Amino acid sequence: MVEIVKKRRSVCIILSLIFLFLSFSPLRVSARDDRVQTVRVGYYENEVFEEGASPDAVKKGYAYEYYRKLSEYTGWNYEYVYGSFTDLYDMLLAGDIDLLAGLAKRDDRIGIIGYPELPMGNESYILVKHDDDTSVTLSLSSLSDKKIGVLNSAVSDILADFLAEHSVEAQVVSYDDYESLFNAFDTGTIDILAAEGDGAYGREHAEVICTFGASDYYMCVTVGREDLLDELDVAQSLLAVEEPNYIGSLQNKYYPVSVSSHTFSSAERDWLTQNSDLKIGYLNNYLPYSSVDKDGNVTGIIKDILPQMFSELSVPALDISYIGYDNYDDMIADIRSDKIDAAFPVGGGLYYSEESGIYQSSAVVSSSTDLVYRGEFDETDIRTFAVNENNRMQYYYIRTNFPDAEIIYYPDIDACLMAVLKGDVGATTLNGLRATDMLKNSRYKGLYLAQLGQTDDRCFGVKIGNEGLLKLLNRGIKVLGADYSRTIAYAYSGQLYSYSFMDMVKDNLWLFLSMILLIAILIIVLIVRDLKRTRLANRQKSDFVSNMSHEIRTPITAIMGMNEMIQRESSDERVLQYSDNIEKAGESLLGIINDILDFSKIESGHTELDEHEYSLAELLRDMYLMIINRAGEKNLNLTFDIDEDLPVRPVGDMQKLRQVITNLLTNAVKYTEKGDVILSVKMLSREKDSFNMEVSVEDTGIGIKESEMNKLYSAFDRLDVERTRNIEGSGLGLAISRRLLAVMGTDIRVKSEYGKGSRFFFSIRQGISDPEPIGKFDVSDEEAAKMNHKSRTATFTAPDATIMVVDDTPMNLQVICGLLKGNDISIDTAESGTECISLFKQNDYDLIFLDQRMPNMDGVETLQQLKTADPDKFRSTPVVCLTANVLSGAREQMLDEGFDDYLTKPVNLLDMERMLLKYLPAEKIVRILGNEAPEENDIPEALKQTEALDTDKGIEYCGDAQEYIEALDVFRASVNDRAAQIDNLFSLKEYDKLSLLLHSIKSTSKAIGAITLSDLAARIEAAAKDEDNDTLGRVVPVFVEKYRELGKTLDLVLDR
Repeated sequence: MVEIVKKRRSVCIILSLIFLFLSFSPLRVSARDDRVQTVRVGYYENEVFEEGASPDAVKKGYAYEYYRKLSEYTGWNYEYVYGSFTDLYDMLLAGDIDLLAGLAKRDDRIGIIGYPELPMGNESYILVKHDDDTSVTLSLSSLSDKKIGVLNSAVSDILADFLAEHSVEAQVVSYDDYESLFNAFDTGTIDILAAEGDGAYGREHAEVICTFGASDYYMCVTVGREDLLDELDVAQSLLAVEEPNYIGSLQNKYYPVSVSSHTFSSAERDWLTQNSDLKIGYLNNYLPYSSVDKDGNVTGIIKDILPQMFSELSVPALDISYIGYDNYDDMIADIRSDKIDAAFPVGGGLYYSEESGIYQSSAVVSSSTDLVYRGEFDETDIRTFAVNENNRMQYYYIRTNFPDAEIIYYPDIDACLMAVLKGDVGATTLNGLRATDMLKNSRYKGLYLAQLGQTDDRCFGVKIGNEGLLKLLNRGIKVLGADYSRTIAYAYSGQLYSYSFMDMVKDNLWLFLSMILLIAILIIVLIVRDLKRTRLANRQKSDFVSNMSHEIRTPITAIMGMNEMIQRESSDERVLQYSDNIEKAGESLLGIINDILDFSKIESGHTELDEHEYSLAELLRDMYLMIINRAGEKNLNLTFDIDEDLPVRPVGDMQKLRQVITNLLTNAVKYTEKGDVILSVKMLSREKDSFNMEVSVEDTGIGIKESEMNKLYSAFDRLDVERTRNIEGSGLGLAISRRLLAVMGTDIRVKSEYGKGSRFFFSIRQGISDPEPIGKFDVSDEEAAKMNHKSRTATFTAPDATIMVVDDTPMNLQVICGLLKGNDISIDTAESGTECISLFKQNDYDLIFLDQRMPNMDGVETLQQLKTADPDKFRSTPVVCLTANVLSGAREQMLDEGFDDYLTKPVNLLDMERMLLKYLPAEKIVRILGNEAPEENDIPEALKQTEALDTDKGIEYCGDAQEYIEALDVFRASVNDRAAQIDNLFSLKEYDKLSLLLHSIKSTSKAIGAITLSDLAARIEAAAKDEDNDTLGRVVPVFVEKYRELGKTLDLVLDR
């Protein structure tokens, strides 16, 4: 392609002289000139640079486009003369052609050919080897005795100088044309190809060794055609002034197909060899760059660019996985910890990337940054900036370009924009590809944009040291070109604007109000018409009006709901005024309908109130005793949460109140298979002679579908027939309860989420007969007796000590607390790493026992978070690792991670006391001498005879017999649910979750003395980690059977 020798680049003509020259020069030809000059162009075949060197071939390439561009300035017609480079060069010297492209400036050529002032491009020379030729390395000495092919031109001189300079004795083979040269390399005739980096197509199985020269190249004119040379100078000078980026864009256009773009470096090849997958982190909610779609999948530029990039580079299929982040710092931290390979987008420039421990790739997209301000811009606006605390790129930009500004953090970009709109801060910034579409949203009306001068790049981030991946990404970015990312960005940026309900209302305000008025008029007409039609018979009228009133309330409810949306979302005073009128009209309509209902009820007959004083405590106790057995039959947790300030003797209709609450409790137990039923009675307000209380019943049952809410209180109707067909009942309970409450002057309300549970609640005013507070609600003395149970005597007490125990299994927490009951230590418990960190920030602890294996955040990660949360407090707080891992080296591993000590589960009193004595401050320990543990004679004999249990070990682990019995009770309550979970996880092959579940069961089984069951659980845990299907297939059914058998045995023994 291009013939280059090293030289000093010519100085361009000074712009003022160009225009002075142009003003007197008659040489430039326009499209309107009568004379059109034909110029003979030497045209040789050369990949990428000049292609189609025959009369009927389609021409293309870098030089061909350059010829055509010059013609726009000169008006030249071209006559193409075909041949090899060597022949055409001779013809140029002889004057048989006028122009020849791709010549380097050499001293021996000056005077025999005409060089223009400006080059047509620049080029570097590269040496390329076959990638499977391991004998050739990056060391130049490995080139000795190799066959190096080169064009018979000035390039061969450059190569000779390079080899001599580095004392390389290679066999150089010259070729007269490029086609022969490239064919020799492709067929293996030569070992190494010496060529222009951008002058040959990319080749598979080729690898760049090094460059050996770089220079400018020219379009030269035959001697004697000074007129053509002058026109060429003028045309090139005008091109440089009018289209200064033309040469760069032309090079970018042809670079992606060149050998240098597709020939990977050794670092890139090493990375591709060592990696079959690529983990990419991305920012959520940052379109058009990256986000999550409605199905939870990645979207934005990041979704499209990587597959396209690797396709263009002909990279074998990589398994690309995407991980979303809400916080930029978390994403960068995961790059450094190797949880992800790269992240997008990152920004901030080289300094901040170095501070973050990452490389930044070449820019995927460069865009402006827009300043967002309110009203008229004032210089004071840029004194305070709102910054999204989850997007460090915004912080970097503002800190770099507005170093004196005060930065105020907000949780997201929406909060930043609203802070500007409210005047809390002067300004914020938006990326240029996001700004316009975001501010189209009506909630940002009143905000304005001003484009800032400094551009901001969005790049890939790669961990420092991961050179191969960085180079691969940079190569892909350059191959795709800047236009690719910007083009697909526009496809996603439109999603930043949504046309909301409020936008529709504002755009069609009068139409909306007219529809509301029309509906209201139709409703009144319907009511009046229906009243006239039902006067023939009182009974028919009453039933009909009741049903019709319900049907009519439905559209009014929709109207009032839509109106409430307007009141909540609109800030337009005019709209709010109209909305107030709608609300008043709606309330009036509801009043009319209620009057009609009241009329119907009066004709049907009312239930009378029977109010008298009653004992609130007795009422609650009776209901508890009535429902506790039903709840116990289903292993439900029944809780009565009673406000201690309620009057002991209210005045009201106790029978109706009892019936309502009983109906609600019965329904809650009936439709709840596992979990909790909670009755809550709270004081809302109190006056001298009366008080208002709220009664609520909450459950964790099947819940209610939104679509069936309107049938909730219909008599004889059953909801969700598929799930409730086997549940007995008339379906009248809620209907009766609502009518009774209506008689008492109140109504029932419900909040429900299908599949998760429901909460029914109402408020009711009662009179006061005896204002004395009811006090703490207590059903029986059984719990007091349990509290007074004598525990095993400890060897010491530490009443002034406070410790925290962290374990994701509640039973393990209960066991440890039971073990330490006699030590008189204050114990806080946490069931997760997050809860542990929260407690640690709030309180001081003498010692922390921390479970190593927990879901979401394990013990090691929790330990590091504790260290970060309060380094000074952490240094003075010992942390002991709790783990079921007894393998060799586990202790050392945990100590290396930063734990102070190590304790295996299940724990016993001796080990716990040993740790406490070791780490608690000596002044907080009070020794107890001469005490012996009492005999454990209150274990049922049937338990001792249970083959699957070692009760002695269980009592040892739990501390005493009472705690052991309580641990067994907790254990058996979870057997059925956990056995079902095991079957489900095993069938779905979700082995990670199965391993975690069996890890928990392993320790709880061992804690109650079920050693064989614990060992089986350990086998399944290990097999699940290894995804050992054969072992799991054999052991899981056996374990589940034994697990359920033990649960049934415990049910029989403990319920006696």
